[in-house]
Amino acid sequence: MARTARRSSEVKNFACSKRLSSLRKSAIPPSRDGSYASDESSTPNRFLKSRKKSEEIAPSTESSSTDRVYKLQQGKKVEKIMGVNKDEPNLRYAVLYEGTAPQHQRMEYVPSNILREYALEEFVDFLEQLVVQSVSTTEPSP
Repeated sequence: MARTARRSSEVKNFACSKRLSSLRKSAIPPSRDGSYASDESSTPNRFLKSRKKSEEIAPSTESSSTDRVYKLQQGKKVEKIMGVNKDEPNLRYAVLYEGTAPQHQRMEYVPSNILREYALEEFVDFLEQLVVQSVSTTEPSP
């Protein structure tokens, strides 16, 4: 009796595993070829593919960066131009806006063409300060 019960449970388990296997195969898209061993290597491949796509998209988003609306264009008043970011291909100036918020929340990097259009006086003042600093550091001491 124990032998037949054991045998029937083995048959049931085999039938269940066979059904699960067929369900898994039917649920897997044809591109995966039903191989679960490929899961480990396909994850990095999927990541690399998505990364390549984002890198391909990135240059086009840089060209549309002129579409960005800066706080200066929205009417915010410039308190001071703090510095310049030379790391990017286009120079961007660190602009500090007037207000009571913490300083890091009032700062924004703005391209020079926007500064020339909306805050020419502050932009010229900042450039004059840079000239004065560079002249004073390069003058020889008597």
